[in-house]
Amino acid sequence: MRRGSVRVRPGEWVRRGQVIGECGNSGNSTEPHLHFQVQDHPNFYLAASLPVRFRDWCYEEDGEWRRVEEGYPLFGDRVRNCVDALSGPPVPDSASSQTATPSLQGEGKGGE
Repeated sequence: MRRGSVRVRPGEWVRRGQVIGECGNSGNSTEPHLHFQVQDHPNFYLAASLPVRFRDWCYEEDGEWRRVEEGYPLFGDRVRNCVDALSGPPVPDSASSQTATPSLQGEGKGGE
């Protein structure tokens, strides 16, 4: 997170679309990015990770980008912001897509 940009406090409830802060790159990275975890208990050692539904994202299948209105990526899915994938100019793969990690396993894609 960009220093001084955080707009929420630990334990505060947030809603979809609420700005919680600004992204930055404070480590060994080529671009700003964010790692986060959603859990069911405030104590990390007692908590279970919870799946996070994303809106308006794309995944690659057989060389084609497919839009998901709302849903969960599956483990191994190659995902991308739909603006980049469907209507934006070509973007180098490493700059705009991510592969879903094991924490995103389970029921996936839209409608589940």
